This record gives sequence, C-alpha cells and structure tokens, in this order.
Amino acid sequence: NTQWQRDLSISLNNIGGRLAAEGDAAGAMAAFRDSLAIRERLAAADPSNTQWQRDLSISIDHIGDRLAAEGDATGAMAAFCDSLAIRQRLAAADPSNTEWQRDISISLERIGDRLAADGDAAGAMAAFRDSLATRERLAAADPSNTQWQRDLSISLNKIGNRLAAEGDAAGAMTAFRDSLAIRQRLAAADPSNTEWQRDLAVSLERLARQHAAMGERGEALDIARQAVAIMDRLVTLDPTNAGWTKDQAYFKSQVAAHSGTDS
Repeated sequence: NTQWQRDLSISLNNIGGRLAAEGDAAGAMAAFRDSLAIRERLAAADPSNTQWQRDLSISIDHIGDRLAAEGDATGAMAAFCDSLAIRQRLAAADPSNTEWQRDISISLERIGDRLAADGDAAGAMAAFRDSLATRERLAAADPSNTQWQRDLSISLNKIGNRLAAEGDAAGAMTAFRDSLAIRQRLAAADPSNTEWQRDLAVSLERLARQHAAMGERGEALDIARQAVAIMDRLVTLDPTNAGWTKDQAYFKSQVAAHSGTDS
C-alpha cells in the first residue's frame, strides 16, 4: 500500500525533526535516512508521480541539513543540488505550479547558504539573487499570500548580508529596509503571530547593526531597543522558549554595544 508507505515516511520525518530539536543528531539522521529510503522506492516505482518526486526532494533536503550540521559541507551541497534538480524538473513540467516554484527558491537559498559558508561569495550571491527573483514573482502575483511575503523578506535579508560583507553599505541598507517594511506589514496585520513578531525583531536588530557599521550609533541604538522591546514581550508570553530567551539576551548585548556600555 503506497499511501501507507508515504504516511510512514512522513512520520519518520516528523520523528527526525523532533530528535534533531532535542540534540539527538544520530537518531535524527537515522530517521531521515529511513524516510528517504521509502521515498526513493516510491519515486523509482512511478517516476511520473509528482507528489512522490516532491516528497523525495524534501527528504534529500533533510539529509542535506543534517550533513551541514555535522560539518559535511560537500555532502550537504551534493544533497541540496540533487533536491534542486528534482524541483527544477517538476517546475519545468508545470511552470504555473507555484508550490514547485517556491520549492526551487528554497533549494537555491540552501545552496546559497552553503556557498557563503564555503567562502564562495560570488556563487552565494548568484544563488540568493535567483531565489529572490522567484520570490519576487510569487509575491507580486499574490500580495495577500503571507508565506510568500515572508519568504521575500528572508531573501532580502540574505542579499543584504552579502552586500554588507562585500562592503556595499548603501545596498545592504536598502535590502534590510525593504525586508523590514514587509515584516512590519505582516506583524501589524496579525500582532498575535509570534513568528512574525520575532521576524520583525530580527530585522530591526540587523538594521541596527548596519547603522552601527556605518558609524550611525544613535540610530543603531534606537532601533536595537525596539528589537529588545519585542523580544521582551515574547519572552513574557513564554519564558520557557529557549530560542526567544537567547535572542533576547543577544539583542540586549547589542544595545549595550551600541550605547558603549558593554565590557
């Protein structure tokens, strides 16, 4: 029963995600590899089944993420490229399928992250720009799609980081501001969405660091304080959220740095 096999692969991926979150790297990799094995069999049995092909690309991404976390840069890049190849074939067969277009943008972002980590600045920028172009088309086609708007904001931050690393301060600032504007709209539209609130805080903190890098310490301090205020509210909502408390501590350290009170 192929549906049961697919269901099992989904469960294994969910288990792998939980194990990874709990720090069990070996257990997570084992679960993801078991899921991958099922999906490879399904995809091989019926290459025309686009859902199974997409499932396979997702499993390959999970393996790539784990390999990257383990420090296997070559293995991770190979996995991400294999996933991208599947997604490009799917998208070429049906260019109107927006889900598959978004999948391509995710693969390109992952490849860009690996290239950046490996020191290939030009390759990373090219991958990020290709991802950005896809996301701009999607966001323009349906401005009400909040996931695509959020994706776009992430791409803009990636581009901003690369421009900042290359010394293009003005270009970086423009990208960070464009990302911030999107996140401000999302956060204002649904103040109860904690993910969007955190995204907003992250954008504010990144913009503050760019101001600081340009010698604009006053602006940096004001913006960093806004980021801290958001994280303070989130941590009050859930003091057990380790990610939020970590963000809060880091953002506060940046306020201290921008105010000249760090030691």
